[in-house]
Amino acid sequence: MPPRRWYSYGPDVSAWIEANCVLPSGEHIGRPFRLMQWQKEWINELYASDARGNLRYRWSL
Repeated sequence: MPPRRWYSYGPDVSAWIEANCVLPSGEHIGRPFRLMQWQKEWINELYASDARGNLRYRWSL
């Protein structure tokens, strides 16, 4: 059996967060939320799915 190939919805999720979320409080209130590189990598891993669309992980801490 060939190894399972994983795809990711992560780039779409990251783009949605950066396009639709703003900082809720503090010095930068109302400014767009910008993900750091490690956060994008974590989201990419978290939203990995197989060719049938089944997510690799069901939950995360």
